[in-house]
Amino acid sequence: MEPVKDSSYKSNISQNQRQALNNLINNEGIVIKSADKGGATVIIDKTTYHSSLLKMLEDESTYKLQYDMSLEQLKKLRNKFVNKHKDLFTKKEYDYLVNFSSRLAYIYGLPKIHKCKKLKAIIKNKTLKSNNGVLTVPFNELEIPFRPIVSGKTCPVSRLCELAKLILRPFEEAIPHLVIDSNDFLRKLPKQISGSHTLVAIDVVQLYPSISNELGREALNYWFNKFP
Repeated sequence: MEPVKDSSYKSNISQNQRQALNNLINNEGIVIKSADKGGATVIIDKTTYHSSLLKMLEDESTYKLQYDMSLEQLKKLRNKFVNKHKDLFTKKEYDYLVNFSSRLAYIYGLPKIHKCKKLKAIIKNKTLKSNNGVLTVPFNELEIPFRPIVSGKTCPVSRLCELAKLILRPFEEAIPHLVIDSNDFLRKLPKQISGSHTLVAIDVVQLYPSISNELGREALNYWFNKFP
């Protein structure tokens, strides 16, 4: 059966725009990313993008190679752990934890153009002209930082992480100073404040990479002991 063609359908972009999109998709020399904030789209030379991420990861005060293992090695390590505690799971839970298609986690970076002083100066001084909302700037000259993100949604231990999150969720409700998201922050704000109060925002640099495994375990043990 052939699909029914809707003659009333009309594309919202022109043929030239569609061709431009296809050219971008097929261009292997660039990387297209959303900006970390603001919703802008950033097109980066692939060589510059990779070298910027590698330079960031070479900061040994923040990042350290913990393990170097293949996908199969990581699966074996996960299966060994799950089998050790197999009596705690139903068959359905056990299958969910170990029987799924997986791949190694990978890192990517979102350009933090809002933190780039050189770019702000260019925009402020209008030293470059915008072409239909597109600002072309030599990326490697701007020294734009990236927000590193590790995508591990389908890594071999991703479902063990889901299980840990479910186990730890009740403890979240017991932490009075925990703010889950922006909406939670708004709910916890007092309805009224006096004129003597000052609202302070603190930006912690590289918060999550700064939390060591030892500190994470110490925090977990604290809450486990407080609410056994």
